[in-house]
Amino acid sequence: MSGTTVYILGAGCSVKYGYPLAANFIPAFESFSRSLGGDAQQLKHAVDETVVLMREAKVQTVDELVFRIHNQALDDPRQQSTQAYAVRLQRILRAKIATVALFLALEQRAKAEILDSYQRLILKIFPASGDWRQRFRDTCCHLLTFNYDRLFEMSLLRMFGIDADTQLLYGEDILNSGLHQCTGDSLGFRDDRFCFLKLHGSVGMRIHEEYGQPRYYPYLDGVKPGEKIELNDERFFAKSARP
Repeated sequence: MSGTTVYILGAGCSVKYGYPLAANFIPAFESFSRSLGGDAQQLKHAVDETVVLMREAKVQTVDELVFRIHNQALDDPRQQSTQAYAVRLQRILRAKIATVALFLALEQRAKAEILDSYQRLILKIFPASGDWRQRFRDTCCHLLTFNYDRLFEMSLLRMFGIDADTQLLYGEDILNSGLHQCTGDSLGFRDDRFCFLKLHGSVGMRIHEEYGQPRYYPYLDGVKPGEKIELNDERFFAKSARP
């Protein structure tokens, strides 16, 4: 649209706060694996398996790895098709869990930072003064990102004092990222306000197939950006008594 400005937020904005670029993703996984304790052995297995598969596939990011797994590039030819399919799904799930856990760990450290790079970006997007709701309606800017991390969200909540407990962070009233308050089975956007699109998904956002359609869940068990979280098996892996 005429007069609209779209910013593209890349991984470089997060590097100074401890997040890895693609070339350093595997070393970041390995360091994270070594930090995990006895209550996170399933999580450690997921991280270690993901590292092995990334090295085998000669890829640098989880997106590339999932693409290769999904396209059967890492299948064992000795397995039957149904078994190979199940293995692919489990490998993808564990790779996603490993990535979420790593980024949540990095988020815990980053929340102690001032996040000045993000503050400057936010002031460019919302240059006016006054109530944040009006500023979100008045801006002519939108933001696209390929990052999984939630540093932009964390900075936004801090700067404007937004209470994400009472409103859906990725819903139409705040970040306008496509998620609805009550129904997770459809996407919808308001075209009269700021919009934030996370094109590769996000830490804290779940998606899975249900009845042949993608279903979106806005948070990881209600964990908001920067909130303290225990990184253990109980957080990420279901027990038989609590599937």
